[in-house]
Amino acid sequence: MEVRLISGVSDPLGWALRALRKAHAKGLSLWVTVDHAQSARLLHHVCAADPQGFLPLAAPDAPSHVRRRSRIQLHHTEASIGSPPPGTHWLNLGSEIHPELMAFAGVVDCVPADEAAAQRGRQRYRLYQKMGCEVIHSREGA
Repeated sequence: MEVRLISGVSDPLGWALRALRKAHAKGLSLWVTVDHAQSARLLHHVCAADPQGFLPLAAPDAPSHVRRRSRIQLHHTEASIGSPPPGTHWLNLGSEIHPELMAFAGVVDCVPADEAAAQRGRQRYRLYQKMGCEVIHSREGA
């Protein structure tokens, strides 16, 4: 499994919006994990960035029939989200590793620029390696 760990991200929500657009353009199935506070900000950011555009993103509280049909799903890191459908990629905006990590087709892990987040990112890096993942690390803008 390949994990792309992007560190030093100065604007995680802006970065996530670009990643969501890329995933949508490529037709990828994507699960995004964020903490509860980030969830509302990300949804607002998606709507405010391009009010005329469309990004098929299912919010964490969307009805199950909407979530089943949405290729891009937002999940709270605090909630149990189960196993992803085959071929799903994972975009981690949180600070934890998904318990079903190996069920994903690939992982992108965003590490904000502050020192506390960087420390948690280093811990995840070591855990990914310990789990046998190929970790590709890069810094934003590098």
